[in-house]
Amino acid sequence: MPTFRVTRYVLSYGAVKTAGERPFPWHSIILVFDPDGRPPVSDAVVLFTPSNSLGNMNTPNRLTAYLPVEDFDTYHRILQTESPVFAEWTEDNGGRLTSFYLKTQEEPVGEGPVDRSEGPG
Repeated sequence: MPTFRVTRYVLSYGAVKTAGERPFPWHSIILVFDPDGRPPVSDAVVLFTPSNSLGNMNTPNRLTAYLPVEDFDTYHRILQTESPVFAEWTEDNGGRLTSFYLKTQEEPVGEGPVDRSEGPG
């Protein structure tokens, strides 16, 4: 299962309209991997569309994943708040994407934002 450290990312937003259909929104995140990473890929394009199917279109040195648009905020939040972040995926024997996700390294329990609200006492 390939795993690469994400070193940078680029966001984009847009809409696509096919003949006779209403435009549908899409968001994308381009993940740039650690320069020490080795093929099969050097970056990944993660497209968030209204489709609920996980699919991919591989081109040389690039992985393209299609994920539900509802997942965009979660992926974006991980990239904004966590470090380091790794992209990991699996493919079937035909090279079709079967899973794609972001993950972090092991972290201590209780790590997170500090509660600065005034409490009792």
